[in-house]
Amino acid sequence: MLPSKEEIKSAVFALNKDGAPGPDGFAAYFYQEYWDIIKVDVVNAVIQFFTSGWILPNFNSNTLILIPKSD
Repeated sequence: MLPSKEEIKSAVFALNKDGAPGPDGFAAYFYQEYWDIIKVDVVNAVIQFFTSGWILPNFNSNTLILIPKSD
């Protein structure tokens, strides 16, 4: 079952506005503040994922940082 536009918007606005940026470099604040401008692209990306299983490579990446142990 595909999420509705309202469910996608609710998920975006449920994110912590002050949280750390995601792999794309944008924090939830960006998506919430500019929702009226980017909503079509965000909704289309989410729907595409749910219909095809394909996700933009930048949305599905991790960064691993090794922190040396101090003595």
